[in-house]
Amino acid sequence: MKDQLVNDLLKYFLDEADKDNIEIPDSFVNKRTLLTGLLNQRPAKPVPEEVLREEDLLIKEENEDRKIIDINETEGKIVLINNDITALKVEAIVNPCDEHMLGCFTPNHNCIENKVHTYAGVRLRLKCAEIMRGDLLGIGKVVLTDAYNLPCEYIIHTVGPEIESEVTEEKIEELKDCYQNALEIAKNNNIKQIAFPCISTGRHSFPSKLACEIAIGVVKDFIKEYDVFDKIVFSTLTLENYAIYEEELKRNNML
Repeated sequence: MKDQLVNDLLKYFLDEADKDNIEIPDSFVNKRTLLTGLLNQRPAKPVPEEVLREEDLLIKEENEDRKIIDINETEGKIVLINNDITALKVEAIVNPCDEHMLGCFTPNHNCIENKVHTYAGVRLRLKCAEIMRGDLLGIGKVVLTDAYNLPCEYIIHTVGPEIESEVTEEKIEELKDCYQNALEIAKNNNIKQIAFPCISTGRHSFPSKLACEIAIGVVKDFIKEYDVFDKIVFSTLTLENYAIYEEELKRNNML
């Protein structure tokens, strides 16, 4: 069924983009890659409901094949995991987005924001466009949305600081705001589980060790003041970052 769904979706979105001259690959993997790329760069404009339902069905079937990790099956209140955050079954994940909050428009780009929109589906970009209405989200600010086809329930979108030459006090405070405001909006919406990626440490070039110290410091202070979370997850994508977080969490007696 996945193959037929991909064929149907490719036909619609290739026709829409006036790209009938593109040859559709034979293999499912290559067809899915083509579809993902088309959707990554597609503007936030209306889609017929029947097309959205087909995408929902496709992602639902794909999730059955993905290695989804249920955070309820992990031990402890603080959880450290080296895993794709979009494959976590948890109440809320934090998405490091850009100021437009519409996702990454680079086809098949391997960033968290692109993965979030890919596995959530087109509905997420449409909702974000509806919320933003052309406005920009400030650095450190947060917005809460549903997660649509992701295994989590909610997405907390936040804009992380970008380091151009050096880390300034302003950049440190902005990164603190990302974590503080994400925790606040989760608390205010009675969300008991939240998963953080390593915000701003990728293409935004924030030093990983310092970013880790900031993240853990904000979380430690927050849970001292508010005992409202059942699970707080730090999700890394590299073993290097995992080791940095493991050391810092142990140093703070949180792991």
